[in-house]
Amino acid sequence: MRRLLAVCAVLACLAALFYYAYFYEPYAVQVTKLSIKVPGLHRELLVLAVSDLHLSSHDWKNAEYLVSLACKLHPAMIWIAGDAVDSKQGLRLLARLLAQLKPCTHYIIAVPGNWEYTCGCSKQVAEIYKKYGALYLVNKKIKLYNITIAGIDTLHPNFSVAQGAEIVLVHYPLYAKEIAEKYHPILVFCGHTHGGQVVLPGIGPLYLPKYSGGLVAGKYYINGTLVYVTRGLGLFKYFPFRFFCPPEIVELRLV
Repeated sequence: MRRLLAVCAVLACLAALFYYAYFYEPYAVQVTKLSIKVPGLHRELLVLAVSDLHLSSHDWKNAEYLVSLACKLHPAMIWIAGDAVDSKQGLRLLARLLAQLKPCTHYIIAVPGNWEYTCGCSKQVAEIYKKYGALYLVNKKIKLYNITIAGIDTLHPNFSVAQGAEIVLVHYPLYAKEIAEKYHPILVFCGHTHGGQVVLPGIGPLYLPKYSGGLVAGKYYINGTLVYVTRGLGLFKYFPFRFFCPPEIVELRLV
């Protein structure tokens, strides 16, 4: 009987962990607030920054949260650091998201991740961003509010585009490290890792993808540059769990 009770207790604990990691934490979005000094700004700017939305019907709840927050705060800019979709089925959801975000901000700025290429829909993604007036920076830079923002491609990166930029958006943390070491922008914002999604206390993430560069999540200072690796808003396509690693929206104040 005791053995049976012990087995039942273990199974109950495993069921509870599964429920939490599958049904709860993937949708428990945290808003991380940061403030960064950017010389030359004409006024303080509010930015909402995200990455790795992996838009699907499974993950639309987090996209809705992003829309509600954007419509509440009306940020000057919204940044999307790649992996907005991971399948062609996500394209209509990206269009839906941009249509809802557009009235809530002045500028939407995005860069490609790896999944836009992997799913074979990079051209369609670019067309959707263009249709809704978003700035899709693929090895390009633009000057807004007296600051230069560069966006770097994942498939064919041209790091020299980051020269002279105060802010750089790129998907891979490995690329972010290289940019910080060579070009010294004020901020490099990236994603890709999802923070590991499943993080064991005292041990760390169970898995990090290629091109993470040893960076997991949060703030890293490299040669005076702040590299911020967001945990992302969505989930790895084939591993829809989070544990001690909730999804994230970064509320960034440029001052």
